[in-house]
Amino acid sequence: MRERLFFPEPRRGFTLIELLLATAIAVLVGTLAWSLLSTTTRAVGRQAENAQGPRMAVRTMESLRADLSGMFFPTNDEAGEVVLRPTGDELFKFAFCTIRATNRTPDLVWSDPLRVEYALESPTGPLVRIVRSLSGPTLVETNRLLDRVVALSVALGGGDEWTTTWPPLTNDSVSIRAARVSIQIAEGSNPLEADYWIPAGYAVTSRVIRTGAAQE
Repeated sequence: MRERLFFPEPRRGFTLIELLLATAIAVLVGTLAWSLLSTTTRAVGRQAENAQGPRMAVRTMESLRADLSGMFFPTNDEAGEVVLRPTGDELFKFAFCTIRATNRTPDLVWSDPLRVEYALESPTGPLVRIVRSLSGPTLVETNRLLDRVVALSVALGGGDEWTTTWPPLTNDSVSIRAARVSIQIAEGSNPLEADYWIPAGYAVTSRVIRTGAAQE
């Protein structure tokens, strides 16, 4: 009986077409995964940006409230005049003098007088806050508050009558006891609005003369 030798079949490798097809599929899957990741990242970024906008607007309103709570009018310094310019032909600007307590002390003896200015660098923002020290070394600090501003208005008055321009157009005395603020940061969104009462309640003329018991 003759023995038959067994020779195993040689293993068959991948053909060039199969390799090209596998590579194309891998590239397609990778492209789809990258596109999905990129779309998700942009969506999350937009959500975070949209959520940050209202938070920054609230912080801006809080900054205005804190500055207005210490608002004062220098008697012999024209550079300390209140300036309120609404949006229109010129960019919005609101500048005044204020007192901010240092080291969280309410005692004004230990507080710093400052000149603050809220201004738009373009019709749609950003809104910046510029602070200049009025005592000691002259220091200037600029903070970016809001990047996108759809509408912004500040009105000064005594609670009954309001003006959006300062100095007033007439020489009549205007009682500034409060500020009415409105900020809108997105089209179609509801603006943030608030009335801030100035504790001292000064009567001010267009020459910015400080009156009342606080005079020296």
